[in-house]
Amino acid sequence: MWFNPSQCSIRLDVCYDDVTRLLEVQTWTTVIDVMQNPRLRYAITESHIYYPWQGLDSLQHVVRKMLPNYQGVFCNAGVGETFYDYQSYTLSPSWVDANCEVVVFVQTDYSPNTVLRVAKADLFPTYVFGDCTGDGIVDVGDAVFSINYLYKAGEAPSPSQSGDVTGDCLIDVGDVVYLINYLYKNGPAPLEGCC
Repeated sequence: MWFNPSQCSIRLDVCYDDVTRLLEVQTWTTVIDVMQNPRLRYAITESHIYYPWQGLDSLQHVVRKMLPNYQGVFCNAGVGETFYDYQSYTLSPSWVDANCEVVVFVQTDYSPNTVLRVAKADLFPTYVFGDCTGDGIVDVGDAVFSINYLYKAGEAPSPSQSGDVTGDCLIDVGDVVYLINYLYKNGPAPLEGCC
């Protein structure tokens, strides 16, 4: 599939309760350039499914469920606007939740083989709070990354909770100020973001 990252951006938040097996997914899709009938599609995938076949012992990245269905959700937003969507699903007890992830992608009816933007997240994410770039350390690059996301339609922190260093469930200029205070003024360490 062809991929063009310039027409939209996706922020993806995943919350999963491993007791009830309830998965909740929130997305914010910001339209950067004109798209014809864009659709937001969600896939729950599972890897390492035991299935011996022709010398292999397991299957990888099997799509277990499309949310809400294979047609996805019409992304009703104009250029410069953000479309919010929420999906939830209770995972089957036969799935190994530790091997599952959520993949969200934008396609158009006009060109269904073209993926305009994709984001993914594990159900049990491991990340460093404040590490917006995903490089494993918290430094000034993370503050710059957040500024680009907030004011220049840059890529969102992934997972987005890593960019919510104030713990208020938002990524805003307060998180940038908090990071700078932490890095240069001995301020408090980043707090855990929320779902």
